[in-house]
Amino acid sequence: MKKRMIKLLCAGFLSIGFISAVNAALLPRLGGLAVYDTDTDVTWLANANAGAGSSFDDTGTGGMTWAHATAWAASLTVGGFNDWRLPSVPFKSNGGFCIGALCTDSEMGHLYFGELGGAVNVPALTSGDPDLALFTNIQSADYWTSTSGASPFALQFSMRTGAQLQTYRLSRKKHAWAVRSGDVGAPPQSSCWIDKMDHAAVGGLSGYVWVVDGDGSRLRSGNVHARWTYPNGTTADQVRRIAGTRARAQFGVGLPQPLPGGTYTLTVTDVISDSCVFDPAMSTVLEHSVTLPGAPNPNQSPVAATSADISSGEAPLVVNFDSTASSDPDGSIVAYEWNFKDGSAISTEPNPVHTFNTPGLYDVALTVADDEGSQNTATLQIMVTKATTGCDTNCLQISSIKMSNRRSSVRAKVKVVDEAGETVSGAVVSATWTFPDGHSITQSRRSNRKGKVKFTARKSGVGTYVFDITDVTVGGFTFDPDNSVMSDMITIH
Repeated sequence: MKKRMIKLLCAGFLSIGFISAVNAALLPRLGGLAVYDTDTDVTWLANANAGAGSSFDDTGTGGMTWAHATAWAASLTVGGFNDWRLPSVPFKSNGGFCIGALCTDSEMGHLYFGELGGAVNVPALTSGDPDLALFTNIQSADYWTSTSGASPFALQFSMRTGAQLQTYRLSRKKHAWAVRSGDVGAPPQSSCWIDKMDHAAVGGLSGYVWVVDGDGSRLRSGNVHARWTYPNGTTADQVRRIAGTRARAQFGVGLPQPLPGGTYTLTVTDVISDSCVFDPAMSTVLEHSVTLPGAPNPNQSPVAATSADISSGEAPLVVNFDSTASSDPDGSIVAYEWNFKDGSAISTEPNPVHTFNTPGLYDVALTVADDEGSQNTATLQIMVTKATTGCDTNCLQISSIKMSNRRSSVRAKVKVVDEAGETVSGAVVSATWTFPDGHSITQSRRSNRKGKVKFTARKSGVGTYVFDITDVTVGGFTFDPDNSVMSDMITIH
């Protein structure tokens, strides 16, 4: 529903009550604690800054790192619902996502542009839309989404400009707004459950599942989700429709004949039906096994599992690694190899301690071997960042970035100041342009006597051009990125 368009179409019909009939995209829920969007089938927490003052709040006003914002939303229980999350951004068919203005396919983009009357560089808070009264504490600032890009980035949405951008998720602090999928006010459905499972091993192997509806009768429509576990430990997920006069779902084992000997187990994981909600606790059976004659698989591979006491921090970063969750289903693990991917030697200790001295993203790999020689590898990412500047005096800061569209190029004007706001000349500013097709270039320019620097990039087509500061240097000063404007963008149509 394009709410703003509907409001225009209906403006002439107020006297006959059409507005309340068609503008039902946002509905109050839980006594005003939540708001349901019928267009996107998403329920929003009415308080748009509910995380302020919580144990996850990093700024005292609701600003959080992406990790804290994600954990805060997951920790919520509101109205008996505990499946809250951050708003999502859908991936496109090419694996990317919308960056820039007018990203209406995201949940926050739809709320901002489609429901609350926001526009590019026109905050929704100033639109006068009556549905703003359903919410409290909407911040004219950036909000995190649940969607992370290439590490260490995550997507943010601005309730001030309507722009959707990538930013550093490890250190940047944005506001958090909790949502959940579905309507918290939807009427409850009756339950359904599994009351019988069986098999037939004639000309192959098939498993059968029968489902009972809330009134005690056989469910005759819907899909059953189940997983086969084969004798060698591998699995296969299947979905089968309930069909036929026997009202059952049939699952073929899905392996070529003749079948290897051993135990085959069919486990029901879900039932999807328009007439009921699956309740595993009411089921009399959820798993059915059958053992076929023959030689079972002689050896099952071990399973490597890694953990660490810390996943990110400043260099030098000391990390305690742990492999105790690794296992072997039919034997024992006899060898460990840790590759820290930083040029250091391989460690053969089960639970080593390692120091990362250089900033970077490390895919640490653990390979385990069992007593039959089979191996398995698991990885764990460790993010090591530069030590913060802790700058108090003689600090270099970027106070502003101004983007403009030229005839054949795009331009970024940057201003360099010190901690007191005084301009700094002679500073070398390094930056990266990212073009709409994904490629990038780096440039370095020196600030003039007014502390200003101009960067220009030739256009390569329509789309969004992103400008990122990477470093600022001059003798006697220290760059202070934590108090600098580090990025901006411009969209060319």
